[in-house]
Amino acid sequence: MARIKKIIGLIDADLLDNGTRHPNLVLLKLAGFFHDNGIQFELILDPKADTSHYTKIYMSRVFTYTELPELYIRAKGTSEERKFHCGGTGFYANEANVMEYRKMREDDMNRLENDEFLNSLRNFHGGKEYGINMARQMPYYHLYDSFVNQQVEKGFKREKYKDYQKYSIGFLTRGCVRHCPFCVNKLENHILPYSKLQCFLDEERDDNGKLIRPYIYLWDDNFLASDPSIWRPLLEQLIETKRPFQFRQGLDERMLAESPYGEEMAEMLSRSRYHGDFIFAFDNWKDHELIEKSLKIWKRYNPKKGTKFYLFCGYKQA
Repeated sequence: MARIKKIIGLIDADLLDNGTRHPNLVLLKLAGFFHDNGIQFELILDPKADTSHYTKIYMSRVFTYTELPELYIRAKGTSEERKFHCGGTGFYANEANVMEYRKMREDDMNRLENDEFLNSLRNFHGGKEYGINMARQMPYYHLYDSFVNQQVEKGFKREKYKDYQKYSIGFLTRGCVRHCPFCVNKLENHILPYSKLQCFLDEERDDNGKLIRPYIYLWDDNFLASDPSIWRPLLEQLIETKRPFQFRQGLDERMLAESPYGEEMAEMLSRSRYHGDFIFAFDNWKDHELIEKSLKIWKRYNPKKGTKFYLFCGYKQA
């Protein structure tokens, strides 16, 4: 009896609703895991697509305002719904009940590593023999090639989609200690090491020997607020790669004034190959004096570096 060929559908719900300019890291890692195991997968680009030929479908949503695609709405309440495995902060980030939020957050963070189907497949990156290890899994950076090519065919310039093509992406650390009420990390109390740099640093080169992805995106929640035994060697590793890198979610400027190692942080960052402007978080006006104090330290070491802030607006804080 012939074996049924498995075809996995991957859905970036935010992409289908025009709500993102970055690849979805979870989907990149799932694609890498399926690629390792020789299982066919596809990034679904049509929100109305026929899903009958897919064995399973993994859908991720980052933003709560993202509208779920029609193909999922159509499957609700039918046998087709069993194919869908859904996750991401977009499914629970606005939950007001703290206990319910904690439960949903924990379930979401562990869902894929507890997935029965994924646990039937080999792990090739250590940590365990079967199942995906999200911290160690190498992303499959070609997942969005079909999307980029589709957009180019529509007349858009390929350079517009450089975030999908030119970056190694990952978390070196996870967690935060700030407890900001608007953040998905509001219940976190620690910042711990997560992926090793080599677990997501891409070395693919073109025919001329140039790196296809010469830049590094880091999506750490609050890198500088981690223990010096964590951030110091990791920052040194980033500098040693000689590749331009950027902490895409910004850095915590307050740490330059609050930490006894603030000047060391500013000095190390000053000799890094940072990609673009340095961007820091400024989420609460009450911190403005601390921010000003930190900026004086920053400018001593980085007098000419482009410096910007993410300003959080429209959220009432106590």
